[in-house]
Amino acid sequence: MKKMLSVLAAVAFLATAAFAQEAGSAPAAGGSSFQIAPEFGISYWIADDPYDDMGLGFPAITVKFLYNLNNVQIAGGPLAVGAWVGYIHDYSDEVSVYGYDEEISIYTIPLVVMGELRLMDGRLLLDAGLGFALLCASVEMDIPGYGSRESSDSETKLALLLRAGYDIVQAGPGVVQASGGLFFVDDASKLMLQVGYNFAL
Repeated sequence: MKKMLSVLAAVAFLATAAFAQEAGSAPAAGGSSFQIAPEFGISYWIADDPYDDMGLGFPAITVKFLYNLNNVQIAGGPLAVGAWVGYIHDYSDEVSVYGYDEEISIYTIPLVVMGELRLMDGRLLLDAGLGFALLCASVEMDIPGYGSRESSDSETKLALLLRAGYDIVQAGPGVVQASGGLFFVDDASKLMLQVGYNFAL
């Protein structure tokens, strides 16, 4: 299950980036009212039990979909609203329990409504979002004589996204961006560092 989700997320990321080569102008001032940005990076849990043993998570594959509110500005910068979704792999390990080999995987699926404010001539990005995070865990057990058995569980938590980003360079029809911030999930949080490609639809 974990491997399939990783492959699907990577394919979605690459397909979206490839589609950008045929998309319209970059999303900076003017151009289309719609933006899309596939993002790729890492995450790191900042929390006490039960998350303190997770450590570094990879990959963190997300996509933000935005609509420019052309007539709305805050602090002199244009505002866009939309959604932030994706797949964040948090942890995986192989352990032996009672002589059985187990592969444990934990991942997060964020579903967040967000707003993005552009400052400094549109190059500095400030993101804030509120929504849900689906925390998922799967265990695959290899039992001699019985083959592989897999079980999974999930729970939904409230989530908050706060981060800042910057337009690094214009590349083809879009802009390469770097971002860093915190994704709060219930009473825990994760530090996220990502690189994205933002283009207009």
